[in-house]
Amino acid sequence: MKNSKSYPFTASFIAMAVGILLLCPLRIYQYFKILEPQTGFYSKIDFSVYAMYAIMLFVAVFSVAVAFANKKNLEIRKISLSPVAGGFAFLLAAFGFVTDAVKCFTSFLSLGQDYTYKFDQTKLQYISQQGGLIVLFEGLFALLATIYFVVMAIGYFSKKNVGYKLRTFALALPLWTVARILMKFKTTISFINVSDLFISLFAIGFTMLYLLYFAQTASEVDDGESYFKMFAYGIPAVVFSLACFIPRVVLLVVGRSDLLCTGYGVELCDVLIPVMIIATLVGRSYDRSKENKA
Repeated sequence: MKNSKSYPFTASFIAMAVGILLLCPLRIYQYFKILEPQTGFYSKIDFSVYAMYAIMLFVAVFSVAVAFANKKNLEIRKISLSPVAGGFAFLLAAFGFVTDAVKCFTSFLSLGQDYTYKFDQTKLQYISQQGGLIVLFEGLFALLATIYFVVMAIGYFSKKNVGYKLRTFALALPLWTVARILMKFKTTISFINVSDLFISLFAIGFTMLYLLYFAQTASEVDDGESYFKMFAYGIPAVVFSLACFIPRVVLLVVGRSDLLCTGYGVELCDVLIPVMIIATLVGRSYDRSKENKA
């Protein structure tokens, strides 16, 4: 007998919206009141810090618990967005990845230019010590991910399923996030105390998990067994990524970029990839009650 229970899409999306609406004002407050822009450390611990931890914990636990508890109620479906909307969402993701690729390649080249000859250190050793090889790999994976989403968009515009043909390119999606995580650990030592790093690690970590299971689903390699995990990890990925992006944009708009911690500026991938995640999750949601009436 077919299970007639519905997956709680509405509750998941509400949790996502509430998380964004609560975290972003808190982060803006923290930038103005308790964050040291030179170091990224808290100058003091007040209510906003505990509130931020509580909201992040709620979003992560709620999304994962709902997805795992209701995985049998989730039907495996193709994205139901129109070819134009779906293709546009993938192009936005591609643009997000290519901007990161350009940033990484530019940083890598500048590291090479900063090198001065030393008897006991080669140019390659210097670049590696500065995290240059990780940056290079991040850029390469971002470029491959760009190609992946451009081809996915073209396939979507032409109403063709090309995901299973891009299995090799799909590996670049989670590997890109792995390189970003390694770079975060390379540049800062205290991820608990450095506020931007703490949230960024959660954002990248959940984005990595989402992209991993998105790639598996799109590549059709696991018969849909990991389908529900896109909802488990996609919701926190969106919330934490936008909690990084939106407050930083607000600071730029109001002319207070001086409050931003060095190395944690505005990056388009922090908003364009979440937009793609939202589109793919919404595109896979459905109303079973209406279907039963039909």
